[in-house]
Amino acid sequence: MKGKKGAREIALDDLFVRPETDVTREHVLNSGELLTEIRVPAPSDSTRSAYTKIGQKESFDWPLTEVAVVLEPRGGVVSKASIVLGAAAPIPWRATAAEKALTGKPLNEQTARDAAAAAMQGATPLSQNAYKIPMFEAVVRRTIMAAGQEA
Repeated sequence: MKGKKGAREIALDDLFVRPETDVTREHVLNSGELLTEIRVPAPSDSTRSAYTKIGQKESFDWPLTEVAVVLEPRGGVVSKASIVLGAAAPIPWRATAAEKALTGKPLNEQTARDAAAAAMQGATPLSQNAYKIPMFEAVVRRTIMAAGQEA
């Protein structure tokens, strides 16, 4: 990021402000700052990924759910996992409990189900969108399995 006070670097996980911290802000950029660069590390040869977006209609841009999964399988188990939910919160939501549920486990249907359930632990829907919890759980499981198919 660059601004009047110079340049600064932050981790991507620190860019977005979580709703429980401050509901009036989406990001940590200060007034007059611009995001000028995003560095993404090169994936290993074993890295696999999948993305799923579910919308009410294909013509609508805004999804009901979206899930991105990046896995690094090694020796029959998941050595590293990253799962991000879109349309679950005002910011991209990292499903760290689901990542932990996958790491060190074999990539199979039961592990994917356990990780999807972990992703929804503590979810607090608004009055009109409780239907999204089972929807997200299914999409997380399916996206994990889709990434696994790449392996």
